[in-house]
Amino acid sequence: MDYLTVAWSYEDELSNIKAFKVNFKEAREVILNSSSLKLRNIHKDYTFIGPVDGLSKILAVYCMKDDGFRRILTARKAILKEENAYFSFLAMGGLE
Repeated sequence: MDYLTVAWSYEDELSNIKAFKVNFKEAREVILNSSSLKLRNIHKDYTFIGPVDGLSKILAVYCMKDDGFRRILTARKAILKEENAYFSFLAMGGLE
């Protein structure tokens, strides 16, 4: 696992809260949770799918590497297909 510092823009977070009602502190939890599913994205980083607040919410968090940091671009509640993929990942042994 790579250990990039997680960062975000305040403006991006405000826009995300307005659009998806998810703050980036919750998104950071998903990124740092070793049980989260990591999927490569087009920015040569990952989209993380994982839990916050126990398992009360499953989020999808889109990131990009930005000058030595992992920058959160968007975070939203996972759609059903993503939730199913996450729980399948856990059922198969999960942790990378």
